[in-house]
Amino acid sequence: MASNGPNGTASLRFHEIFFSVVTSVTTARVSIRWRRKLRLLTFDELKAQKGIPYCRDHTRRLGDLGKFPKAIKLGDGERAKIAFVEEEIDAWLAERAALRAAAAE
Repeated sequence: MASNGPNGTASLRFHEIFFSVVTSVTTARVSIRWRRKLRLLTFDELKAQKGIPYCRDHTRRLGDLGKFPKAIKLGDGERAKIAFVEEEIDAWLAERAALRAAAAE
């Protein structure tokens, strides 16, 4: 949806530009490596910000089964902190919501 910008010219919103670029890249089957910031969520942020109540062991088990995004180890050794890629968590949550909606139909 275009909105009138200065001098009456049409300007596109960011999400419209983003989706049009993604659509054209997908349609053309062109592989482009996008540069973007990688946002990580610590285990505590996973609970606080995303509302995921699982314990560490359960997230690890689900990740090993491919049913939850795998954690990234942020150090060496057994006691290293872990974090999750926020984009992967958001995609997983969206998938859960879509499955719920499909089951309700």
